[in-house]
Amino acid sequence: MTPAPALKVLIVEDQPFDAELMVLRLQDEGFAFDWQRVQTEADYLAALHPTPDLILSDWRMPRFSGLRALELLRGHGCDIPFIIVSGSIGEEAAIDAIRCGASDYVLKDRPARLGEAVRRALSEHAMRARHSQAQAQIDFLAHHDALTRLPNRNLFLDRLEHALARTRRERQALAVLFVDLDRFKAVNDTLGHQVGDALLLEVTRRMLTAVRANDTLARIGGDEFLLLLESDATAQHAATVAGKIIELLTRPVAIDGQELIVTASIGISLYPEDGDDGGTLIRHADLAMYEAKEQGRNNFQFFTRALNEGALERLVMENALRGAVARNELTLHYQPQVDLASGTLVSVEALVRWAHPVHGLVPPGTFIPLAEDIGVIGDIGAWVLQTACRQLVDWDARGFSVPRVAVNLSTRQIDRDGLVAQVSQILDDTGLPATRLELEVTESMLIRDPAHSKTVLGALKALGVHLSVDDFGTGYSSLAYLKLLPLDRLKIDQSFVCDIGRDSNDETIIRAIIALGRSLGLETVAEGVEKPQQAEFLLHEGSQIAQGYHYARPAPAPEIETTWHVAAPTAASGK
Repeated sequence: MTPAPALKVLIVEDQPFDAELMVLRLQDEGFAFDWQRVQTEADYLAALHPTPDLILSDWRMPRFSGLRALELLRGHGCDIPFIIVSGSIGEEAAIDAIRCGASDYVLKDRPARLGEAVRRALSEHAMRARHSQAQAQIDFLAHHDALTRLPNRNLFLDRLEHALARTRRERQALAVLFVDLDRFKAVNDTLGHQVGDALLLEVTRRMLTAVRANDTLARIGGDEFLLLLESDATAQHAATVAGKIIELLTRPVAIDGQELIVTASIGISLYPEDGDDGGTLIRHADLAMYEAKEQGRNNFQFFTRALNEGALERLVMENALRGAVARNELTLHYQPQVDLASGTLVSVEALVRWAHPVHGLVPPGTFIPLAEDIGVIGDIGAWVLQTACRQLVDWDARGFSVPRVAVNLSTRQIDRDGLVAQVSQILDDTGLPATRLELEVTESMLIRDPAHSKTVLGALKALGVHLSVDDFGTGYSSLAYLKLLPLDRLKIDQSFVCDIGRDSNDETIIRAIIALGRSLGLETVAEGVEKPQQAEFLLHEGSQIAQGYHYARPAPAPEIETTWHVAAPTAASGK
């Protein structure tokens, strides 16, 4: 074991003999130390560098005093164990010494107490040091990110407000950049948080090389960073920095033998044109970042007033959407699905619409993403299921029997543990047989968590519900899940159907999907059929069902009934 280093002891004493007695006493107590004696203020100040571990001081000396030594020590901000060793010290003087920071005092005629006093003073000092270090760590973590050691949001906001104050005085400019790593969650989900953390550290290191020493880079969330550019940061300078960050991040990163590439979407706001306070600048940079994601990710965008207007409109829509179900503002339109060979109605797809009091009918592509973001998709999804199932039962009672209704499921609904129970309850409540309900999911939902998807779809299939994959061929198109999941239909996306007769590649893809469905025993439903030639091609290639404007647009239930009313599905002869 390596011996502990010798203590550095500073003795403030005008009598050499008394100093030597202290030394001998401590040596007898087993202390190992180097020591130095001083008796003047100048020598004392010089001896404080390097800092001693312990100071032993007489109280009164001809040219110096223990009280003055304590005052000087406190003035230098030093925390050093300080023990008064004096021939005589009154009670008031002892109290003054303790108030000024002395650890203890020992009378020279009682040297036996010296060792004990030194041990206690050193122990208390060590305890204070540990407490101080712990407090410093707490203070650091209160203002910094634990992983990257970067400033956190609180410290960033503080620096931003100080920077704004300076910038206003000097009439200069500054920029705030909001950096969000693209699809970073997939790294954590697939490779684990250890790899994700290592990637974040490398991202941090690279971004720091793109900024100046007086700029502030902060981590404010899992994959979100804020960057403050000072010193009259112009739009051109902000664009240069953003471009440099994007370029640095797209270089491959090797972690645990795997090569990863991460990209970033960056939003930029400028002072003074985009905001006069820190909160506004950050919010506007955030809006610009989302615009960068809308533009395909891996790019940067500047804030514009149009973005702010769009955000305000979105906020208004979100607030209105929260109560849309309760206010009966949602409605269902139904689009027929027909047998290609006979034109017979075989199903309808339920498409939710929002009858906004100001904007009129809002299509699902506009408000469903909002509903998912604000957490009301569960309520809307339940309402759609309930209403669609009840509609088929109502049609039955009116003599208009539609064989089946198809309802789209969202990602959030698939993720919910109670989906199967909810579907079962709705079927029981409405009296609709499960075989007359079809639930549509997308490829991306199935691929995201295959094991969970298999469990949920298996349970739904056990109820008797039909299952289909919507927009097949536009997503991941992993063929493995087709044989593992209990599916009934593949829906050919309209993006392929619309170019029938114009694009041989799309026709080849359609043939392949139909052949794949046939080999797996799955029906194929072609979406977006608008022309007779498209229907003829699909029928010739073997697709069974079609849906699109060639047959009917989505319409409210009464219009569907009026147009397609027949006595029974088997008696239908088509339109």
